[in-house]
Amino acid sequence: MEPKIKNIKKNFWWDKEMEELHVKMRYFLKIYKNSGYNDKFSNFNYKMYKKRFRNEQRKRIKEKEDKKAWMLNLSHKDSDKFWKTANKYRKKRKKTLISGEILEKSFNKLFNEKIIKESEQQRVHLMQIKKEILEYEEIIKDN
Repeated sequence: MEPKIKNIKKNFWWDKEMEELHVKMRYFLKIYKNSGYNDKFSNFNYKMYKKRFRNEQRKRIKEKEDKKAWMLNLSHKDSDKFWKTANKYRKKRKKTLISGEILEKSFNKLFNEKIIKESEQQRVHLMQIKKEILEYEEIIKDN
């Protein structure tokens, strides 16, 4: 059975294009820092990619906010159309039912015969512990 992964809040504006801009921006920043803040070419490239990254980020956030404003406006004008579009955008969660057989198989995989079987070393260790317990009990009885 796979462990359940928590839902991590992700930036809705993050995708491959944004990742590429971010990687290039950080690359030129690293070059600029390694040059002792003297390389003007890498500084120019860093600032250019940073500006492109931030502008693209702002644009995507604004698009999302405009969509929310449109939905709010729609809710005041035409409630039926609003609920149709709202339900279209909602995510439908899928429920999964795990049968008892799957749980039993995964449990058996965790605790199989290889793990449960005692090795010779474990038996010797258990015998030593039992001897120590018996000796301790005899000492207690004598006192």
